[in-house]
Amino acid sequence: MGDETTSTAPATASAMSTAATPAAATAAAGTPAAAADPVAAFQAALQAHDSAAAIAAWDGMKAKEQKKWKPTAKVLEMFDGVGHTGLRFMREAGAKFKQSADLGAKVLAAPAPETWVTPLASQGQLEEFAKAGPRREALDDAQAAANVKMLEATAGSADTKGLFNKAYPTARDRSYDSSWLWCRAWTSDDLKRMVRAVAGVLPHQHLQSVTGGFYIGTHVIETGQTKKKELGYAFYHGGRIVMPSGSSTNEAGGDRHDMVLGGRSHEDPMNPNGLHGMTTHFDGSALHEVGHAVGDHTDGNSWALALPYTNWKKETQKTVQEKLWDPAAATAAVAAIPAKDRLSPAAARDLLTNFVKTKNIKTPKGWKKEDALKFIRDHYSTQKLRLYASAVARDDDYKFSGDNNIVDGRVYVYLSRWDNSFASYNAQAHTDKVSWYSLASPLEWFAEQYSTYYQFGPDNGQQTQAVKDKLKVLHNTKLKDGKLKAKTGGAGGGGAQAAEERGGGGREGTGSAPADVRRAPFAW
Repeated sequence: MGDETTSTAPATASAMSTAATPAAATAAAGTPAAAADPVAAFQAALQAHDSAAAIAAWDGMKAKEQKKWKPTAKVLEMFDGVGHTGLRFMREAGAKFKQSADLGAKVLAAPAPETWVTPLASQGQLEEFAKAGPRREALDDAQAAANVKMLEATAGSADTKGLFNKAYPTARDRSYDSSWLWCRAWTSDDLKRMVRAVAGVLPHQHLQSVTGGFYIGTHVIETGQTKKKELGYAFYHGGRIVMPSGSSTNEAGGDRHDMVLGGRSHEDPMNPNGLHGMTTHFDGSALHEVGHAVGDHTDGNSWALALPYTNWKKETQKTVQEKLWDPAAATAAVAAIPAKDRLSPAAARDLLTNFVKTKNIKTPKGWKKEDALKFIRDHYSTQKLRLYASAVARDDDYKFSGDNNIVDGRVYVYLSRWDNSFASYNAQAHTDKVSWYSLASPLEWFAEQYSTYYQFGPDNGQQTQAVKDKLKVLHNTKLKDGKLKAKTGGAGGGGAQAAEERGGGGREGTGSAPADVRRAPFAW
């Protein structure tokens, strides 16, 4: 493409003569000088990459002569000749970016695409450029990177949003279900933060799997609740990603979270490399939630569930009680206490089990809560179930202290994020965890493995080879007919984009968040 600024380099003698001065009268004829041909002068100026001469020649053309530069090939010639100076010529010729994706591609291929933002805006063409092709899943990685440079150069929210929507599923300003979720409009700073979190980190095609668009939430009514509260976490639901408003400001919400590279990602609290707090609340949320979208649009979720390495299983309450409660030891511990003063082992076990499930204490008939809890501490303190309930009282149900919940090579827990079910998984998955939150459910495990892969790289030392091999396969996928599929051909027919453009379809009138909202909680 030609120079991005007005050139002062001299044109060739013949071109300069044609572009700048009337043709000299022939001495033999002795006739007056003829007017210069502005079309020829314009053509010469383009060849000389002379913006000033091109402007002068263009202004000397008749309207019908300018209209002849409307075809795509002619506009591309102008862009090649004088760079973004050609935008004015394009507009006055009646050409539009929508007439060919080649026009937008030429801008994105410029050595400094960000320098085109102001000229596009001044000519009233930035919105038009943003809505025209190449767009979203049709963008290759280089074009997506160029779009990021342009987005970073925008000053207003409308311009930033236009370029965001050119490359990614729509940033939406209103809730898709106002009965339980409140959202606000995206600002320019919000959008730039979102792009910085994912662009150049995740494959561009993977981002297209967020088929319902991006939202920024302020308040929520939690699942099963009735009171509105500030949204303090990100979540993925129905193809949509909702980011928490509070974490887009205040240094992106800090780094005290349970996910990969968060300050609370491990018990110590340290992450796998011993690096503290490298990823902020907002950035960690963005990567994790895209991981959910990718899991939904590939076989990632089913693979995570079936993987022998983790071997996730749902368990009955009875099985988990048998693993975490020793009835013989419990009976011996209270054998000397009169029956009328004793909280029986079965009653204590059930109280603790109910607390793990609900975080509510349901005391047996005839007992005060304080007395029941003291009895349990005094007489059943070493029971694994008691220690697990104590951990749940302080934190999330997927966490426990040391190896307390590991029995016979498996971890036994209650997982509210896996259909509110008792569950178990291989102890090795706990030992090798990339974060605590990866143990919240098979789907969270996949999203956290996805985030780890892209934060640490394909040859990292945090993941098993089988996991890395799977993620390498998923890396080489492209969107086709609304699904991420093996990279065997073109980008497909725009299925996800078309579906996303149709918008919401959220669950209306639920009164609280649906149970399938996949939330990523943080302490910040």
